[in-house]
Amino acid sequence: MSKNTTAQYWSEYWKSGNKTTFNSAFPNGYDKEIETFWYKHFSHLSSASNIVDIGSGNGALCELLFNFSCKNKIEPTVYAVDFSDIKLDIPRSFNTKKVNCLSNTSMDNLPLDSESINMVISQYALEYSDISKTVSEVSRVLKPNGKLIAILHSPHSMIIRESQQRLDQIILCTRQVKILDNFKQLVRILGDAPINQLTNSSKKKAEKIRNLINDELMILNKAIKSLSDSHFIQQFIDEVMSTFEGKKCGLGVTERINQFNRLSNEYKAFKMRLSDLMNANLTESRQKELLYLLSLNGFETNDLTSIYYQGKNVGLKLISKKIY
Repeated sequence: MSKNTTAQYWSEYWKSGNKTTFNSAFPNGYDKEIETFWYKHFSHLSSASNIVDIGSGNGALCELLFNFSCKNKIEPTVYAVDFSDIKLDIPRSFNTKKVNCLSNTSMDNLPLDSESINMVISQYALEYSDISKTVSEVSRVLKPNGKLIAILHSPHSMIIRESQQRLDQIILCTRQVKILDNFKQLVRILGDAPINQLTNSSKKKAEKIRNLINDELMILNKAIKSLSDSHFIQQFIDEVMSTFEGKKCGLGVTERINQFNRLSNEYKAFKMRLSDLMNANLTESRQKELLYLLSLNGFETNDLTSIYYQGKNVGLKLISKKIY
């Protein structure tokens, strides 16, 4: 998949109003232990500080920074960088002139002066990039003694585990069975007319498609019984059946086909985001690579250990300082 296509999928995700990439893990945004972690590091900032949030998305991490700044009566200059289209909610109490939203901008090619930044922050973003290029670019823009602070996806994180489960389920629902295509075909055959007005040929075709759909529903229901958490498959079935039965609500063939196409596109985009997340997972070999690259680019790393949220592992925390 091309970089532009991936950016488009993420742009659509952010435009829908999402703040984080895994809302079920952080239903109220980055609060509790995550907020405490970031506030500790924000405590070193002042109004003279320049901060870059790389891979900011719609600004969930920036929101923490804004809230902290308003509480502590400071106004650092903030740069929110993302390779997709983003929009930040900036509180009225924060000086909007000190916020720079850099959409469609790669974190490995920042439009910032060398040694101009006091702190680079990242929440589940740095690891999506080519870390070799990004670490080099972060080193370029950071001032001496500037810090790189990040939270990263890692193999033992419950986010990674749950994402893999969802990815497996979405692959089952959209690739291993063809239920969406078969339902669209059935809608076209049945049309808007009562079933007793169908030709014998159409009735036979419809019966054949129904049998295929029933076989596919059996596969999905079998998966539901075998999994400890199968709500995604059940949600998929409910949405598909609701769309098919739209005729009862007065929806015509074209409207229902359009709804099936919308569902197909939504699940395709969801699969892409989950695949992106799994590819971003900072495995042990990538962790070693990251530490090596940081050292190579003049950083001293003080911490790369697990971080927990309400008792659950949600990734790694990185604290690294540029020493030369």
